This record gives sequence, C-alpha cells and structure tokens, in this order.
Amino acid sequence: MPHILVIGGMDFSIRCLSELAIDYTIIQKANGVTDFQQANASRLIEMDYTNSAEALMIAESLHREKSFSAVISFAEFGMETAALIANALNIPTNCNLETIEVTRDKFAMRERLKEESLDNLAYAKVNCAEDVRNFFNNTTGKVIIKPSQGAGSSGVFLVESVEEAERAFLHAKGCNMGEIIAESFVGGTEYSIESLSKNGNHEVLAITEKLTTGAPYFVELGHSQPARLNADIEALIRDKVLRLLDAIKHLTGPAHTEVKVEDGNVFVIETQTRQGGDNIWHMNMLTTGVDIFKETVANLLALDVPKREVKAKAAAVRYLTTSVEKVSQIENIESAARLPGVANLQINLTEGECIKPVKSSFDRAGFVVTTGDTALDAISTAENALGAIAIS
Repeated sequence: MPHILVIGGMDFSIRCLSELAIDYTIIQKANGVTDFQQANASRLIEMDYTNSAEALMIAESLHREKSFSAVISFAEFGMETAALIANALNIPTNCNLETIEVTRDKFAMRERLKEESLDNLAYAKVNCAEDVRNFFNNTTGKVIIKPSQGAGSSGVFLVESVEEAERAFLHAKGCNMGEIIAESFVGGTEYSIESLSKNGNHEVLAITEKLTTGAPYFVELGHSQPARLNADIEALIRDKVLRLLDAIKHLTGPAHTEVKVEDGNVFVIETQTRQGGDNIWHMNMLTTGVDIFKETVANLLALDVPKREVKAKAAAVRYLTTSVEKVSQIENIESAARLPGVANLQINLTEGECIKPVKSSFDRAGFVVTTGDTALDAISTAENALGAIAIS
C-alpha cells in the first residue's frame, strides 16, 4: 500500500485517499484538524505547516521511519511546504516551487505574463497613497488596488477617482498580505476556469460564470456552470489558459484561473495551482464527473485513472448575505436543504451572532450548491433555497 504525506487541506480534498485505500500521514494546523482526519490518517501531526523548516525536519524524520511515495497539498498556504519537502526527499508532488512562487505573488505573476506576452495591462507596486494617486493619474480609466499575497478578495479595492487613493491603500495594507500592487481595471465579464494537469499536459475541465458584489470590494456571491459563452470566446479563453499553464510551468494537479473578457479580448486576472474555492470544485465534480483530487493522486502514484461519472448538466452555488445586524432566529434550513436540486446547503450563523458587512469572502453567511438541466435552472433553485431561509 502506498504511503503519502499530506500537508494541510480540508476533508473534501483528502477523502479520495481512503477511497483509493492509500495510507497517509497528515501535517495539519490545530484549527484544521477534524474527526475524519483523526479517524482515517495513520498518523496526524499537529503543527503550523507554514513553518516550512520545522515541517521539513518532521517530514525527513517520518520518511526515515516509513518512506513516503509522494507528498501532496491542496491547501493554498501548505503548497510551498509540500514543494520543499518533495525536493528534499526526491518524491513526487503536485506542488512545483517555482510555479507556486510565481502564482502566490501577484506582482511576480504580472511580470511572468508580460515576459510571455500573455497580457499588456499596466501594473506597479505601490508603497503609499501618493503612489496610488500617481498610478491612477498615469493610467487610463479605473484602477484595482490589492495585496500581492491576497486571497478570498481580501484587500481588493476599485479606485474610480484620485480621492479614493488613501482609502484604497489603507484597505489593502490592512490585510497584512504582502506588498500592495496597482493594476489597470478591466471591465467586461469575469469567468473562472478549472483545469487539471498531468505531467505537464493540461486539460480545461470547465468555465464558470461569476457573480460578485461589484465595486469596491468584488466579493464573490455566486458561480454557475457551464458558462454561457459563444464558441469563439470559449476557444479564446481555453487557448489563453493553456498558454498560461505552460508559462507558469505547472506540471501536475488542478489549477483555478480567473479571466475577464472585454471587447473580444481575454485578460488574465490571476491563477492558483489548486482547486477553485467557493465550492467550484463541487460544481465541477457534478458537471464533469472529474474528481480532481483523486485523479491528481492517481497520476502521482501511477494508479489507474478513476472513472468519470457526470451527475448533472449544470450546477450553481449562491452565497448567503443578510442585512440583519444581529441574529436572533434562523428558520427553514432543513426544509430548504430538502428542495429538489439542492446538493449541499450550509449556514454559518448562530443565534446571537453579530453580522459584519461583506468586505471579503470570509464575511459571507452560508452557501447552497444546486443542480439543474441548465445553468439558469440551477441558479433559480439556489436563489429559491436561500430565499426560503428566514433570518431575523
């Protein structure tokens, strides 16, 4: 039986290991440990895996006791540690250090896109509000300010006038997620693309439509698959993503890429070599039959490719927000979860909880994943399910 090392991650990303009868050790943060992991991992090491040096020492010691066949991570902040361990132990991994360094740093990503002639957006590091003002004044149109190491829309701010420069800079800086970058704002429609790579061969699995709060924070409130696109635009998106994956030297595992389409042109916003968040991985599994986690592990260990079984023609996810400032009562959750087409529903509220304004993905109150014959059907079911939940 293969024995692999797992760095961080949620239960949904490692359930496949039990299904594949793979023995695994997991290094997990204290707040990430679950009953499932305690029951199924042969060994669980509780520590902050972002401390790469300490994690590497532990991995080397464990490897001497019982060697690892591979090391994997589907946790955004665990991937660098997994890559360093793979390099030190000379074992397969889905985490390529150079790729991670480029994609985790939004400025480095812009530099790589420029080098590969994949985009021509104006961008710059900004160190103060005056830098933001200067960039805005020297750029045509609106400007996006965001932290270079940001995630979950944290710190993102749209600057539409020079008077907003200080507010934007302080909002991005307050996240403590690295240096601040300014970019030209791209209008048009935003899409995300899920892909799976095996030994440098890339497959675009799905293109997803996105719903956000809009300016100034652009927090994502929903997604749906398949995206409603004409064939020419879809071909442009697929071509841009495949070229991008080559440019960042992605080899094995999923990738989640965000693009915008404006006036027939496709612009890369960013990419990450992990599964899409916001339950996009679940929608993808429903509409394509691809278990990206299972297929990644199977590829690393040279196992048979799992059979793909499509469960639905279309899927959607919608996130719950509420204008209630303090929750006194939540009703109808169970009946909403039983509605036809509801695949998963989760509400992250408790009675007595105070609700913060939605400024990042972490401020959302819950979600529902639904299926349908078309994207519109799935969206309608999702909205009806959330609408049935009464919060007062």
